[in-house]
Amino acid sequence: NTFVTSSSFGLEFEAISSEPVTRYRIAYGPDLLSPYDMVFAEVNHISGKIQVEIDGLEEGRSYFASVTPRNLNVLGYANCPSSADAVTWENLGGGTYSITWQAPAWDPPI
Repeated sequence: NTFVTSSSFGLEFEAISSEPVTRYRIAYGPDLLSPYDMVFAEVNHISGKIQVEIDGLEEGRSYFASVTPRNLNVLGYANCPSSADAVTWENLGGGTYSITWQAPAWDPPI
């Protein structure tokens, strides 16, 4: 799930459970190909979800976000898929949206 306000957005998603991932890098910004600001989110081990809120955004400007898991195997962030298939979104009302996707084909470990 995600929420959007005039100056912020939040993401909540389930952690990858099949690989040794404990941290996620969320890159965001107005440039689709190279979002330049970053925040990092840790897995909540009680809920198994990741939650992050990004604020201080300019109202009326489009922003893009890219979420990348950190693999505890050899290459960290560099050895992870960079896109997903069948991305869909649904407006849940009240500034909240649901975003779903299919996991990309990838040979573990990611």
